[in-house]
Amino acid sequence: MTCPRQSNLTRQTPSLPNGDVEMKRTQQGFTLIELMIVVAIIGILAALAIPNYINYTKRAKVTEALAMASPFKTAVAEYFSSDETLPSNITDAGLPAFTATDYVSGITLTNGTISATAVPAGVGSGGAQVVLTLAPTTSQSGVDWTCTTNEPALSPKECR
Repeated sequence: MTCPRQSNLTRQTPSLPNGDVEMKRTQQGFTLIELMIVVAIIGILAALAIPNYINYTKRAKVTEALAMASPFKTAVAEYFSSDETLPSNITDAGLPAFTATDYVSGITLTNGTISATAVPAGVGSGGAQVVLTLAPTTSQSGVDWTCTTNEPALSPKECR
């Protein structure tokens, strides 16, 4: 007795006109050109990203100088609110001498004006110092600050 249905286990393979059985090809990996395109795209992205990252790290190091000057700004504002004049130096403002850090070599106070010097490696032209100058403007409401720098490209957002 023959079964009218064909078994699902056997499968007919298409044959070529000459009677040979056709073998299906499966893709086994990426071609060389596809890999070269991926490497080129990664290279272009790296060429754009690395300079931006370097500038970002330089700005972050210079911004540390602005953060280190914050207690000086507070001391000047307090001195002005009590004496209605600006302190002539760090001692008059009641501050201890500044201790240098990895990226800030010094902070000075002269007649209320604060100068913070940043010297992170590779910052500026040839690793030159970046000086942030905070100049006070006094009024009845207190002290307002104006920030200037000798390296505008590396200046923090508050100094632009």
